Amino acid sequence: MEERTDMPSDPTAVDPYGCGCTECLTGEYIPLERATEVHIADMLAGRLRNHTGTTFHLTADYTIEPNTTLPELTPERLTITCPDHELTWTLATPRHRPLEDHHRAGPSLEYSDGSARVVPRHRLPS
Repeated sequence: MEERTDMPSDPTAVDPYGCGCTECLTGEYIPLERATEVHIADMLAGRLRNHTGTTFHLTADYTIEPNTTLPELTPERLTITCPDHELTWTLATPRHRPLEDHHRAGPSLEYSDGSARVVPRHRLPS
């Protein structure tokens, strides 16, 4: 079978589970069951449109070391689940970023070297 060269390199949206529309077949969109951690991170960050029509649950895992306070904590990983279809994605997060930075500026999901991670958005000085 000949490889198609007219397919987009990256999808622009995550479609519902089991979708077989033209956009999913051509690679413009990706059905939920084929979405990787990077696709899910991009969808949660707003870089991919969410056409899934489903609810996602987000769980953050923290390790609390002695003499650590809540504002100093950063989640070690985020687990995103789609209970309707029993799907789970786990995103690693950078270490040593205070929780207050996440709350103040809002988290931004990004990826580098193919691994998804959460980094805080930094506000520009006013």
